[in-house]
Amino acid sequence: MIKGFEEETYELTDEEQKVAHFVYKLFKAEREVCLASKRIVSEYKCLMVKATRIRKVIHFIRENYLYGDEFIVATNKGYILTRDKKLMKDYSISMRQRISSQMAILEAVEERLK
Repeated sequence: MIKGFEEETYELTDEEQKVAHFVYKLFKAEREVCLASKRIVSEYKCLMVKATRIRKVIHFIRENYLYGDEFIVATNKGYILTRDKKLMKDYSISMRQRISSQMAILEAVEERLK
């Protein structure tokens, strides 16, 4: 759980873990198709999961369901289950850049706490 974002980041409930299994199957069926959180929630209302929790569901899938050479990458249009190495490499670069940006902000705020 992340402080200040407890509603979005608390551990998945048993029901949400079942949703994760369903969403994983959806990704497998729609491989290389971009799925946005809002689309998943609106098209599958039966899931009873808010769009803000889909990110946590995707995180859970990445940690628990993906093996071998496939991965779910995030784009500005949504999530894609892919085996495309270039797409994964671009995602990896983007993640490192975001982490670097966050580290700069973290260092700045911690400097002010001294």
